[in-house]
Amino acid sequence: ETSPQLQDTPAYFRSKALQEEIAVEHARSRGVELISVNPSVIIGPHDFKPSASMATVTGYLFDPFKLTYPGGVNIVHAEDAARGHLLLAQEGTPGERYLVSADNWEWQRVHETISELCRVSGPKITMGRKGAMLGTTLMELGSKLTKKPPLGTRDQAKLVGSYFWYNHSKAAALGYRARSTREALVDTIAWLLDSNHLSAEQKGQIRPSMDVETARQRLAQAASSQA
Repeated sequence: ETSPQLQDTPAYFRSKALQEEIAVEHARSRGVELISVNPSVIIGPHDFKPSASMATVTGYLFDPFKLTYPGGVNIVHAEDAARGHLLLAQEGTPGERYLVSADNWEWQRVHETISELCRVSGPKITMGRKGAMLGTTLMELGSKLTKKPPLGTRDQAKLVGSYFWYNHSKAAALGYRARSTREALVDTIAWLLDSNHLSAEQKGQIRPSMDVETARQRLAQAASSQA
């Protein structure tokens, strides 16, 4: 398959494409089979690091302005992404690339769903690319003073208005299935509420919906059964 066009692409995406190129070349030189599995944005329980993807939830949830923006994203549950990797390792065709994703949603819908599940106010302001560039420039300047990573960067602001939507029909033809993005958000929020990644003050701002409470009970029972 052809390589993606990387001109003017933020460094994070260039690094992912470079990783794949190196993996393909290494496999070729070693004479081993390689299948490329490319997931969309992964979220879910047990993100102990946490990964940068977790900010998809927490960044909006604790934003006092409840900003949303044009464009769209594809969010997949971590368990589905993991199962997809295992499936494609067994059923995929060497040398092929497969997408592992779920629903294509506009950011407005993502943020409205998070608000619904946490019973917080919905999106208040839609910020375009120019506003995002200004805001992230100030964040980067502020980070030099605080010595802490900025909440947003100009590289990220360049993506405002983009639609990162994917079609996983190629993997689905081999048996891949993904739960809805809403379910991924439910499980992620449920796990966060019982993790140490949120402060007591942050947890106090959330009034979890019945779906989230049900997921908390399910995750707790699964954890106790594995103990």
